[in-house]
Amino acid sequence: MYSNETTAYNRMWTQANKVNREQMAVIGNNNVLVLPEYANDNITSRIEEPYKYSWKDGNIRDADGNIYSTLAIIHTHQDDLKGEWGYVAPPGIDDDKLFPYVTPNKPYFSMGYDGKIHGRIGTANGVGNYQLPKGYNMNEDLLNGAKFRFMLKYNLKK
Repeated sequence: MYSNETTAYNRMWTQANKVNREQMAVIGNNNVLVLPEYANDNITSRIEEPYKYSWKDGNIRDADGNIYSTLAIIHTHQDDLKGEWGYVAPPGIDDDKLFPYVTPNKPYFSMGYDGKIHGRIGTANGVGNYQLPKGYNMNEDLLNGAKFRFMLKYNLKK
């Protein structure tokens, strides 16, 4: 759990590139919960088994039943998957099937290998792109201290 979101994003991106496993975090009102990654691979982030997290009413719940407020989800797409699935930097098909269901009306983001932050949001009308303003749309923005939580809170109130 990180109260300093810049530290959380740097940990995610550094670790993703070091071990070539997706990293995922829940962006909350006051913190960023970086989830375990030892059972992930280069194209999948897990929360259930073996980590024992689950989704509850659009938020994440730990094994003890504690529920963490969820503004958004962010995960890494650090691998360009050459020859495997093509080039996938934005959220992929699996992301679009999962996040609108478990975190409805909340954005989900990928920190892409292309250096960009890609966002989507799933609503009753389907999945659409979540447009990030300049200063929040590049990995370097988050890694260098952009106040992403503040931007999300402001944009979600609109």
